[in-house]
Amino acid sequence: MFGWFRRKPTCPVAPPARAWLESRTRWLVGEFGLAAARNAVMILPTPAFFPEKYDGSDEAGRILFDSVCRFMRINPGGLVLHFVESQRPVIPGVSHSSSGAVGLYEEGVEGVRIRIDAKALEDPLALVAIAAHELSHVLLLSQRRLTGHERDHEGITDLLTVYLGLGVFTANTRVRDRSTRSAATESWSISKLGYLDQPEVGYALALWARLREETKPAWASALCTDVRSYFEQGVRWLAAEGDGVIDTTTGSPRLLSDDEAPPGFEKRK
Repeated sequence: MFGWFRRKPTCPVAPPARAWLESRTRWLVGEFGLAAARNAVMILPTPAFFPEKYDGSDEAGRILFDSVCRFMRINPGGLVLHFVESQRPVIPGVSHSSSGAVGLYEEGVEGVRIRIDAKALEDPLALVAIAAHELSHVLLLSQRRLTGHERDHEGITDLLTVYLGLGVFTANTRVRDRSTRSAATESWSISKLGYLDQPEVGYALALWARLREETKPAWASALCTDVRSYFEQGVRWLAAEGDGVIDTTTGSPRLLSDDEAPPGFEKRK
């Protein structure tokens, strides 16, 4: 009888965000293939994936960057990487900014150049998240899947990091805190990072898990507490209510319809 009072599962994001996340995930299925999601290994911040010693140097940062390239199946030899000095705080995912950007993707006649704020070398978790976001630009912009003028292209870029197995880093760098201490003072600050917020990343991971037919993945334990809560809520919602990216009548991903595409976003023929 106590089951009468059990609360109905709710989606962790509002309807507009849910529609965007589901439609963009289906778009990624169409662009990169379902196998890219189902065969991806969730990359974790452990020695199994990053065995090299990290000391915060430019060289160690380059090794970390090259590892992310390999995880995303991108040849690092074709990319020019620079760590640059900036006074701005570390904000994973910021790109296409004229100055002071923590991550900047540039494409020209000489190829692709990626600039990353040298302050990111102090935080390897953030460095991996920044690298994954900028390398997603390589897959989306260099390969002409997007033009860079789409209103939601930065959000799609964050979403691609989830789709290709870097979602733990994207999730765990949404909010970063920083403390400083001197002889006389101590300060603490907290910043919101990235283009997708914690509930959106949690639901994106739930959609990814649904594509992979995972209900209780072991990798979920590596998520920060807040995002893990949103992820679990999303999993329950999709199991009970949502078709999400899966057509329940066929068991296959639903296709993105023309009326779901926002203005300025053209479907590929």
